[in-house]
Amino acid sequence: MEGLVWFIVLVLISAILGAVAFFMALGSSRRFRVAEGRLQALEARYATLKTEFEALRTGAAPLAEPIQPPEIVEEAVAPIEQAPDAIPAAPPLPEPEIAQPKPRGNFEQRLGSRWAVWVGGLALALGGLF
Repeated sequence: MEGLVWFIVLVLISAILGAVAFFMALGSSRRFRVAEGRLQALEARYATLKTEFEALRTGAAPLAEPIQPPEIVEEAVAPIEQAPDAIPAAPPLPEPEIAQPKPRGNFEQRLGSRWAVWVGGLALALGGLF
């Protein structure tokens, strides 16, 4: 009887996890379609700009639609100050410190420091198997 209870619990947990995975996949699919649409729009814009650039560079036929510059608000643009005659020299930068690599231990040291992790992983795997 106890085995039947555990079986029912496992079936319920599997059903819940399956539903969660299904809805996560739906969300991922939706996000993928949105990203794909944005990528196609960017590719189309890139192709248009590339064609316009080539036409401008070669001096070929004028553009079908002239490119309109963005509107500039006069109040938002700060006045340009006159450049000073002499630019002061920048102070010298300190030499960057090169990080020394950590000395790697030999096989014995690595095995000795991680043996408990490996034994614990093995115990967990065997516990799950049995």
